[in-house]
Amino acid sequence: MAKRRSSKTLSDEAQAVPAVKPGPKPKLEHSEQLVEQLRALGGIQATVEEAASVLRVSERTLQNFFTAHPDAKEAHEDGKRQGLASLRRKQ
Repeated sequence: MAKRRSSKTLSDEAQAVPAVKPGPKPKLEHSEQLVEQLRALGGIQATVEEAASVLRVSERTLQNFFTAHPDAKEAHEDGKRQGLASLRRKQ
């Protein structure tokens, strides 16, 4: 017996799905992985705006996170310093 295909098309199914309102951007949760990611972003001289974009949060959210977690801000700044030193060695 052959399976009968549904008469609904993909476009019918897409229209049946209600539009989702964009919600608030995710909050950052402090973790060692996030701190290391911020250090790596600093290492490639990523600005706060660029780092926020990579983390998919607003610049203001990242600034607030840095205020609440000074170690994360220090990690980003350390990464920038290490990146500059590395660049100078290569010149």
